[in-house]
Amino acid sequence: MSDTRIAELMLFATERVLTAGEMGELADLHKEWEIKRLALDKQSTAAKAHETAAEQLLVAQMLKQEVTAAGGHDYTATLKKKFKPTVRDWGAFNRYILENQDLSLLQKRPSEAAVAERWEAGEIVPGVEKFPVYSLSMSKVTSGA
Repeated sequence: MSDTRIAELMLFATERVLTAGEMGELADLHKEWEIKRLALDKQSTAAKAHETAAEQLLVAQMLKQEVTAAGGHDYTATLKKKFKPTVRDWGAFNRYILENQDLSLLQKRPSEAAVAERWEAGEIVPGVEKFPVYSLSMSKVTSGA
């Protein structure tokens, strides 16, 4: 029922400003769905832990037995290998980037903490602008006695 009500409120909001009562109802619905999602997240986290344990055990056994595939009744697992970069010497890595002017070796996003620190110190970081991100802080309504 609540998902239908959220859809109704979304429709109303395209036509007019929501009333204070409707906004309060929307706050309740928001929290209700958050509680439901968190319960599902707990189930998902437990399932992911079992999935990861099975995967790690399967990979370890395949490596130990020097096989590249294992077949069950329903599924076949095939061991695949790929390489990911790991920086062991940041100085050498940074020198290589600077000497070759090759920024393609880096991921393209600013460090939020480093930029925020500079903004707090009154510095302007060229090429970076502030983008507002809004969030809600929810608190339980208690009835007075």
